[in-house]
Amino acid sequence: MQLAVLACVGLSGGEYGFMVADVVKCLRKYPWLLPGRRYLSSRDYIANRRVHDALKRLERDGVVRRVGHGLYAIEPRWLPFVASLSHTLPHSPGHARQGNAGGRGVGDVDRRKILRGHVRGVGDVVSLRRILVALEYSVPRLRRAVDMVLLKSGFSKRFLRRDRSVVRGFVKRGFRPGVFFIGAHGRPGSGGREFSPLVNIRKLDGLYFNEAGPDALIPPGFQEEMLSILGTDHIELKLYVNDNYGVEDYVKRVLEGGDADAPDVVILN
Repeated sequence: MQLAVLACVGLSGGEYGFMVADVVKCLRKYPWLLPGRRYLSSRDYIANRRVHDALKRLERDGVVRRVGHGLYAIEPRWLPFVASLSHTLPHSPGHARQGNAGGRGVGDVDRRKILRGHVRGVGDVVSLRRILVALEYSVPRLRRAVDMVLLKSGFSKRFLRRDRSVVRGFVKRGFRPGVFFIGAHGRPGSGGREFSPLVNIRKLDGLYFNEAGPDALIPPGFQEEMLSILGTDHIELKLYVNDNYGVEDYVKRVLEGGDADAPDVVILN
C-alpha cells in the first residue's frame, strides 16, 4: 500500500504537498497500483483510513512528513525514489506485468530488484571513490586489450561495435530509474550470504565493513536481460598486484605451459 501511495504522489506531482483525498482520487483512477485488492472501498471513510494508515507508516519510516493539517510532503532525500516509481510501476492494465505471485494487482512491484555494486576492503569514503575512479579509467583499457584478441581471432570491428551497442543500451535501461542507496555492510564474523542491509557510508571512517558502495534500483526484467546478454547476474572483478614473483618468473611460468597454453600478448599505445 505504501508503494501505491508514493506512486500516486509521483504521478500527480504532489511531492511537496498532498492530502489523503488526493491519493484516494488517484488510486480510484489507477486501481491496478494497489497490492492484492485491485480497488478501494466505495465508502470514502474506509478508503481514507487505508491511505491514512499507509501515510502514518511512511511518516514513521521517515519517508513523508506532515507539514500542515491533513497536508503531507515527501522528505527531500526520498524525492529521487518517488520520481523513479513512474518508470517502474504500470500505468494501465495493458502495461501491467504479471508478477511472481499470482493474483497481485501490481506485478512490477514484486519484480523490481536491487543491483549491488560494491567494493571490498575499503577503509573510508574517499578511498571508495578513488577505487571507482581507478576502475573508470582502467576497465576501458582492459576491454581494448580483449578487443584486440577478438580481432586477431577473426571477429570483425563491425561485430564489436554492434555488441558494444547492445551492452551499452542494456546498461542504460538498467540505470534509468536513477535511484542509488550508498552505504556499507557486513561486519567481520557476521557470516551468511544474505543480502545485507546498508548502514550510512560515513561509518566507514570509524568502523570496518566487508563491502561498501552503491545499491541501484533497477527496473523489472533487468536481471533476466542481464542473464541473457552477459550470461551471469553476479560479476566479480579482481584488480590487484600479484607480488608472488617478478616479470621474469611470470614469463618463465607461462612458457613452461607450452605454446598451446600461452596467453595472447597485446600492446596498446
